[in-house]
Parts: sequence; structure tokens; C-alpha cells
Amino acid sequence: SEVPPSLASHIQNDPHAWVDNRPPAERDPDTDTVDLPSQGQFYGFGPLQISPLRGRTIAKFHRAYLENKLRFTVEAISSTLNGVSAFDLTPADFYYLMYWHKSRNIGSTNTMIEGRCGDADHQKKVISGEKHKDTLKIEQILTRTSLEVTDLPIIDVRSFQERLPGYTLGVETMRDVVESSEIVTQMVEEATTDDGIDLFKDESTEFIWLAERAGFIVPHGEDQSFLAKIRVIADMSPEDINVLDQYIAAVTAYGVSEFANIKCKECGALTKVKLSFDALSFLPGN
Repeated sequence: SEVPPSLASHIQNDPHAWVDNRPPAERDPDTDTVDLPSQGQFYGFGPLQISPLRGRTIAKFHRAYLENKLRFTVEAISSTLNGVSAFDLTPADFYYLMYWHKSRNIGSTNTMIEGRCGDADHQKKVISGEKHKDTLKIEQILTRTSLEVTDLPIIDVRSFQERLPGYTLGVETMRDVVESSEIVTQMVEEATTDDGIDLFKDESTEFIWLAERAGFIVPHGEDQSFLAKIRVIADMSPEDINVLDQYIAAVTAYGVSEFANIKCKECGALTKVKLSFDALSFLPGN
């Protein structure tokens, strides 16, 4: 906004005298304040200030889809946040923001979904042979879905840390997820022969098992890379792994899920189904 003329000379002498300290949501009507499902327990900040998508954001989503690189999707979401990097968010909070953008900026889209009738009487008639099993199949174009958000209860991390004194516990972030996916991609590319044979398949399940836990450990020392976290998990005892798994279950018990009601054409019953969500197919039509 324009500085009042009476204050111009004062501001020239003190450039910090005219500073608008209001949060972005109070200065920009297009900016919203968003509470995360984690309730901010893992961060040094409170609710997020988030701006709507722009054309350049959509372009980066499109690039992420074409090049199959999650990093560009995270960068796109990060560009809508004020003073916070999306790479530092947990996956559950990150996906919540994607759903937030999808519902407010993109709107409803027509999506074909396949499901199965969950009506008990209909299923009994199929089992008895009265109706053909194909009558349970449902194909429906969805124009409307609903979101269910589960907030994270207050977690006492100290109780778990005391049981793992030799390690430093953390939480998985989108930086971990991106680095893990890029490592897997590189390993697959290096293991694929000229004949198209994937030599990585035998090792992939082992790496994925380690990677699912690596983000919840903070390595000691300067090397904080995802591979350093993998090495820590690889050397843990079965007893410590058991405690770590309990910790992971506790600190990931939150997030957002998308549901839809599909109607059986045969019996008319409604069945509630949970929909999957792919960060790389965020845009309608992808």
C-alpha cells in the first residue's frame, strides 16, 4: 500500500519503521490459514498460510506427471506456502494440502471408478447361484466424493526415545519420500539390462522394507542423507526395530482419506469405497 507522505522522510531514515507484520491471510484475501492434521506437533510453526494455485503451479504438476518425478509435485505445493517448505512436511500433512488444493482450486471432476457391491443379501444370492457374480460389479462415473480427516493425538515422543537410547527419533518428511523414490529409480535404471530385464526386483523388497523405517531415524554425525538413515536401520537389532515400529504406528495415526458412495445397478444398494490418490496424477485428466 502507498506510504502516507507525512511518514516518507521518517521511513527513509528508518526503513523498518513501516512494516506490515500481519500474517499473509490478513493482507491477501486469496491467502488462507490451514490447520494440519498433525496439529503441528513435529514442526516449529503453527497453522500454514497457503495461497491458491496459479498457471505456473499447474505447469509444474504437469511436468511431474510427464517426467514421473515426485520432486516437482512437492516443489509446486511448496510454492503455495508462505515461509515453509513442503519438503519439511510429513507425507500425511502434505497429502492433506494436496486434497485442500484439489477441493478449492480444481473442483469436482468426472472420474470412472470400478467397485463391488457390498450388500449382504446381494452377495448371498450370488453365493447361492441365484444371481451371477458379475452382477456385483459396479462401474460408475463419480462427480462427488467426501473427505475424512483424522487428527493426530498428542504424542509423548519421550516415552519411545527412552526405550531407544542409542538412537534419535524423528518423523518421515516429503524430503525422505522424494529421496527414496529417486534412489529406487536410479537403482532400477542401473540394474536394467539391454534386454529389458530388471535385476533390481530381487533386492527391491529389502530396500523398501528399510526405506519405510529410515525416515523416522535421525543419523548421528554430519551425514543426514536418506542413505545414511538406511544404514542405521540396517544395523538395528530386532528388539529395537520392534520399538521403532511401535513408534512409527503412533506418530502416523492421522491423515486424510477420500471416499465415495457407489450404487449397485442390480439391487440399488449404496457401498462406501475408499479412493486411492496418486501425487503424480494430481491434475484432472492425468
